[in-house]
Amino acid sequence: MTRASLPERAVAAHVDSHLATEFGEVMAALVATVPGARGAVLTDRDGHAIDFALDAGAIDDLDLQIAGAQCARTLAAMHHLAQRRALGRTAVLVEASAGCLLGATLREADELTIVLVLRARAHLGFALAAFDRACDELARLIA
Repeated sequence: MTRASLPERAVAAHVDSHLATEFGEVMAALVATVPGARGAVLTDRDGHAIDFALDAGAIDDLDLQIAGAQCARTLAAMHHLAQRRALGRTAVLVEASAGCLLGATLREADELTIVLVLRARAHLGFALAAFDRACDELARLIA
C-alpha cells in the first residue's frame, strides 16, 4: 500500500511541536487527532510563529508559518470587530478546492492567533470541535 492510498487519518503518523513548548504540544495533539490536518501555527501580533506543529509529509514548515503570518492581521481585525459587537471569540473558516484554513484570535491584548491548515477532504465537524478545545487550552496556558 502506497502513502497516497493510505486513509487521511493514517498519514499523520508522527507530529511534533517545532520548539517543544507547551503551546506546541497542544497544537501537535490537535494535528495528530484531526483527520486531514496538515499543521497548526501560533503567531504573535506581527505574524511571527511562536511555535507550530505539522505533519512533515503534508506541509512544509515555511509554508505553515507563512499561512499563519498571512492570516494573523485579518484574524486580529475580525476579532476587534467581533469584540465591538460583543460576539465573543471569533473563528474563521476559509474553504478552497485544495484545502481549508481555520483560524482564531486567542487573546485581544497580545493579538495571538492560531491557524490550522487542513487537507481538502478533512473532517470539518471534527476539526471545528477539536480546534475550539485547542483554543481553550492555549488560552488557559497564556493566561
